[in-house]
Amino acid sequence: MLRQAGLLLAGVLLLAGARADSPAKAPGDAPFLWRNSGPVATLFGLPRARSADLPAAGELYVDLLVELASHFTSAQSPRESVLIDGETTTVVARFERGFGQHWAGSLELVGMRHGGGFLDAFIDQWHDWFGLPDGGRDAAPRDRLRMVWDADGQRRLLLEDSHAGPGDLRVGVARSLHRSAARDVALRLDAELPTGRASRLTGSGGVDVALGLNVTERAAFSGLGLGSHVTLGVLRPAGTDLVGHRLRDLAGFGHWTLVWPVTARLTLKAQLDGHTELVRSDLKQIGGWSLQGGLGGAWQVGPGLALEFAVYEDLRPGSAPDVSFQFALRGRY
Repeated sequence: MLRQAGLLLAGVLLLAGARADSPAKAPGDAPFLWRNSGPVATLFGLPRARSADLPAAGELYVDLLVELASHFTSAQSPRESVLIDGETTTVVARFERGFGQHWAGSLELVGMRHGGGFLDAFIDQWHDWFGLPDGGRDAAPRDRLRMVWDADGQRRLLLEDSHAGPGDLRVGVARSLHRSAARDVALRLDAELPTGRASRLTGSGGVDVALGLNVTERAAFSGLGLGSHVTLGVLRPAGTDLVGHRLRDLAGFGHWTLVWPVTARLTLKAQLDGHTELVRSDLKQIGGWSLQGGLGGAWQVGPGLALEFAVYEDLRPGSAPDVSFQFALRGRY
């Protein structure tokens, strides 16, 4: 992942070079950059949660994200069986620039690594602390990579060797439909291009297209000192290299974020994210409908620059990673 590490370093240098007199919007008030990072669901172009607050003409938003996701789940039916055990590291560099009066364009570069990881012992303890079910994780070999799916007498997936490489490239355009002190509304169209490899779980093998409506609400919960972001959208997934005829023609997705600015520097956030079924399967692990929940916050480290942390749990166990940790550096110029 040398190329991805170099990309991340370049982004950090860009963020570090921000001018104190830059536009300095509050990046910590934006939603967590989350999408389901389950090994199958993450392939099919689900957009990350985003704000309706688009950059003005000439303004640039830069988001750098590192995510660690730990997987352990297994299931079987008369026709299918699946075991997903391992960890996925995802590095994202996202750029969005405003142009014209109401428009913005975006580019999202992704690097991924699937491996055995190192989090199993910590997550076993995490489940013990909070009394969470572990689904048999504590009886499995620690820090193992084994992702295998058999369907209709055919082995559709087998991944036992660590792999790192580029994920699918994402490009998008957004149009501001409304902007006021009370709320912003924006429409986004995104396309995810097949620069990853489906056989190595880094890409779908097709062009995924998503259309979403973002609402950033400042007035409705202002009496409680809260802000909110809502996204609803539809995805046309593509690429049948892995799942064949089982791929759904359309899927819905949504995000809801509550934002609490505790101080001028500290913002706490809670977020729900979900999607409908992506893949026709007896097993929810293979692109089934999912709901995830995240908690965390952001610290404003300088004008237009925030450091963000979030922890995510799968609220429908098996349909998303057991637990994910996100670290992000977010700048506004």
